[in-house]
Amino acid sequence: MIRLEAPVKTFIDLEHFYNALVERQTEAHGDEYVAHHNIIRDKAKDCKSYRELGVMQGATAAAAALAGYEYLELIDTHPKPFMEYESLFKKYNYKLIVDSSTNLIIEDRPFVDFLLIDSNHKPAHLRKELEIHPQKVNKYILFHDTFAVKKLQDVIDEFVKKNYTDWALVEYYQENVGYTLIKRIGNAR
Repeated sequence: MIRLEAPVKTFIDLEHFYNALVERQTEAHGDEYVAHHNIIRDKAKDCKSYRELGVMQGATAAAAALAGYEYLELIDTHPKPFMEYESLFKKYNYKLIVDSSTNLIIEDRPFVDFLLIDSNHKPAHLRKELEIHPQKVNKYILFHDTFAVKKLQDVIDEFVKKNYTDWALVEYYQENVGYTLIKRIGNAR
C-alpha cells in the first residue's frame, strides 16, 4: 500500500492528485501496477455509472471521475485514507458508502455499468461479493490483484463458469499484480 502523505491543499485539483498518486504507485510497484486504470478509462466510452468496492485513497475512483463517468459509488469499510482527499472529488457526482461490500442490501443500490472489485483479497470474501453485486451491473466487472492472488482468479473462473449465459471472461492480465475483466453477455434487467 503506497500512500501520499501530502496534505490535500498540496493539490491543485483531482487530476493533480491522481497523477501524484499514480507516480508514487508506479515508482513503488512498476508501471504495470496501474494497468487496470486503462480499462477504467477505456470503458468510460460506453459506461456512464461506476461502483468501486475498496477505495483506499481514491486513485481508481479519480481515474473514473476524470474519465467522465457520470455517477460514482464508492464503498469501503475504512475510508479514512480517501476522506483525507475527498474534497478533491466535490465537483464530481459521487456517493461514499461506509460499509462492507458484503453487508450492503444490493436491492437498494442503483444499477451501474461498471464495477471495480479491489477490496478484501480473500477468496471467501470475493465469492460473497459475487453473490451480491453482479445482479446490479449492466456491463463490466474489473478485479484488481488477480495475478498476485491467484486464488481470486480461481473464484472468478468459477463464477464465470457457473454463470456462462450471463458473464464472459474478457481478459486475465498477468503482469505485475494483474487484473481480470469480465463482461455481461446476458441481460441485467
